[in-house]
Amino acid sequence: MVLRYGVGPVELQTEPGSYVVRWGGESYRGLEDLKFGMKASLFHSAGGTVRVSGQGTLTVPTGAAEITLGDPNITLSAMADLAIADGLLLSTSLDWYSPHFAGDESWTISLFPGMAVPFFSGGAALGWSGHLDDGSLDSTFLAALFMEFDQGTALEMSAGRNLETSDVFIGMRVFRLLTH
Repeated sequence: MVLRYGVGPVELQTEPGSYVVRWGGESYRGLEDLKFGMKASLFHSAGGTVRVSGQGTLTVPTGAAEITLGDPNITLSAMADLAIADGLLLSTSLDWYSPHFAGDESWTISLFPGMAVPFFSGGAALGWSGHLDDGSLDSTFLAALFMEFDQGTALEMSAGRNLETSDVFIGMRVFRLLTH
């Protein structure tokens, strides 16, 4: 669950840690690490067709032994959303990670073309995410559905496959906006 609290153009976020179940060669279950973040709108075009945001996140190692990072982690992100045509959009992000504050940085870029799905007040997207670490690129293909229940609550369901390791995942997150 992601809890969001808006203060003007800034959004404070906390994510208590999703419950993860993994099965197969390595099986485990438990909560992920706790995350605190802040997202700020940097640019919004007059017609609303382009939006750019920045986000900083601190991950605190509170998760299950098989899942936790073990040390604090900082992530800085730049995100852009482009409305291409009526109901079609492209979302992109560039993330910089500094695990354990040890100078072992890595990068992730994501591209998600999507479309609005009005009959359930949400959207659908297919996307690609590439993680660059130590000179190697690790690619993941993703599909997601996003449903808004009311003005403050939304559900995101996703599934994907890592193209290098063939690992498959299924995820679900609830977003709750605490202010309007």
